[in-house]
Amino acid sequence: MITRVVAGILAIVFVSLGLTFTVIGLAVDRSGSSEGFLSTGIGMLAAGAACAAVFAVLTRRDAERRHRRRAGARAQAQIVRAVLRPGVRIGSLLAYDLTVRFQPAGEATRRLLVVPGTALVEGESIEVAYDPQEPSNFEPTSTQGHWHLVHDPG
Repeated sequence: MITRVVAGILAIVFVSLGLTFTVIGLAVDRSGSSEGFLSTGIGMLAAGAACAAVFAVLTRRDAERRHRRRAGARAQAQIVRAVLRPGVRIGSLLAYDLTVRFQPAGEATRRLLVVPGTALVEGESIEVAYDPQEPSNFEPTSTQGHWHLVHDPG
């Protein structure tokens, strides 16, 4: 996920700078100094295009994993551990590392954003959706809690 975000940010920065330098290089009189702007701009545009391609590939891969997980099998899972991560918050949502046990994955851990007051009690059972080809790619689906995946490992 971090690689995808960094690639997206770099794509925006390099394309913006590349366009600016290219326009300056084309607009300035060809008295010698504009050639540096033009070649730098073209190089930055190429770097921005490469970063945009990486961003697109990683975004598609994450979307495919999410689709396989949501269209996959369902199972009852037992909560093994729910560890609050107090340094990670988005608005009022709290971050937890949730470890569950279910067949066929065994134990698997995900980071979730949870609405305050949502019960994540060790030993309780929740429903999860998972990718049959990659059982550790799971997502809680119980209607009793309100959560969102934060980290999509892999």
